[in-house]
Amino acid sequence: MKSKVISIVFIAFGVAFAMLYGCKHDPYWGSGSVVIPPTPPPSTTCSPDTVYFQNDVLPLFQSNCAKSGCHDVATAREGVVMVSYQSVMSSGIVPYNTGASRVYQSMTGGGGGGLKEDDIMPPPPNPPMTSAQLQLIAKWINQGALNTLCESAGCDSTNVTYTTSLVPILQTFCVGCHSSSNPSYNINLTTYNGVVAVANTGQLMGSIRQQQGYFPMPKGGSQLSTCDIALFQIWINNGKPNK
Repeated sequence: MKSKVISIVFIAFGVAFAMLYGCKHDPYWGSGSVVIPPTPPPSTTCSPDTVYFQNDVLPLFQSNCAKSGCHDVATAREGVVMVSYQSVMSSGIVPYNTGASRVYQSMTGGGGGGLKEDDIMPPPPNPPMTSAQLQLIAKWINQGALNTLCESAGCDSTNVTYTTSLVPILQTFCVGCHSSSNPSYNINLTTYNGVVAVANTGQLMGSIRQQQGYFPMPKGGSQLSTCDIALFQIWINNGKPNK
């Protein structure tokens, strides 16, 4: 009888130990332990105080992280893929907490010195994300890291300029791959002359329209909005002014 009691105690201890330690997950890279918040309905009115994942954040991850050799589907470096809301969340995003969001810490070089050089994203020689881009991602996380989408029908095409209309789109969707330090396919979209060069060949519009015979851009992502594509075409039709 005594031996049975001892056996039961050991079994109970083993179950408790397994529950406490055996199912513990790394809360960061690809842990699969992140609870995905429910997806809110698309917003028909874009609020300037809200960061929308599909419009503002996902393009940054796709352009800067989901590259060949890094976190695209084919490579999945360290088991991390960053091409959708679910995969981004599973890569180490903790809603309302940038400090616990490993993927954010890796982009800012944070983590209290606990990150290895190989963990810094994007890795050299790729350029780091800009301060404005990091602030956008941080704001999204602090707002709950929701899978938000704005489908506002408004499109201001009355005063299209390279600086105010095109550069923000290029910075969000393109320069992560096509930067001056590491230009994919030798295409640099960080300068006016670089954008003009690819526009003159027809490759710019062919790629962003994802036409047959052209490499569809953004790579691995959804096509640019109808409004964004129209802004590029208007700029070209107006003679590609540098202003």
